Amino acid sequence: MQGTIARVSPEQDFGFITPDEEGGEVLFHRSALHGSEFDQLAEGVTVEFTLGRKESDQPSEGLRAVDVRLVEDAAPVLDGEALPVEKVGQA
Repeated sequence: MQGTIARVSPEQDFGFITPDEEGGEVLFHRSALHGSEFDQLAEGVTVEFTLGRKESDQPSEGLRAVDVRLVEDAAPVLDGEALPVEKVGQA
């Protein structure tokens, strides 16, 4: 699935993704992120993710994003904000 970062809470090690398909926001934990650092995420950055559960999850907790990766053409982040395409390479 693909979606965009809705918000990130670095002090609590989690964030939320808004899927491109219909539905509400999906929770993800810092440990679900692969191939980039948690502080590289900012609102609006495009990610790919898989829905699932961790072994420690309770059945009532619902699904979460368990494999989160930046989309290859996602805008890079500088100082917590995604760079506009026209500024990529100027940072």
